[in-house]
Amino acid sequence: MDQEQKVALTVKANETTYSMLYLTDTAYVPPVVVYTNYPNPEQPAYLGVPSVFEMEQVYVDKDMDALFAGKTIRRVLYRDGMMYVLALDANNNPTLAVVNEYGVVEAELATNFCICSDAAGLKLSDIAFTAEGVLVGCSKEKVTFTPSNKWNLYKWEKTAEGWTGSLWLSALRVQFVTAVVTPLR
Repeated sequence: MDQEQKVALTVKANETTYSMLYLTDTAYVPPVVVYTNYPNPEQPAYLGVPSVFEMEQVYVDKDMDALFAGKTIRRVLYRDGMMYVLALDANNNPTLAVVNEYGVVEAELATNFCICSDAAGLKLSDIAFTAEGVLVGCSKEKVTFTPSNKWNLYKWEKTAEGWTGSLWLSALRVQFVTAVVTPLR
């Protein structure tokens, strides 16, 4: 296998020069690999995709319009049998409510600490749950070039006394540095 073979090569201008490649063993057959953990193409019926999904409709017969009359629902989250509804009124003031499976408001979470310096922005724009189960929300502000414009992140946690909310963090959305460049002469 490790035999060297001398080959005469002719190098010409504007042409590629290379030697011919030869197999060292023309009778070589690669070994057949049998994968023991590879899935069998013939799958049992219980591993296939179900033909029908049985889903239960909840809140279909509940009158949610009466709960949030005159408000625009911006986000609804469903977690542990409860709906967390973020709704905005005509002045974009947020309402954050926890609604049970019977359509009854269990709690209306405080949003009075939510602030927005931009008249066109939203004090509370969106909500989500963290992996730890903490309800978080954020503001929405128009990006300006002044450091007074801040993006706010809020959190609400359920305690034995009820829900407590607070400003979690406030950060500058954009911070620019201005530089004047003069050309060299």
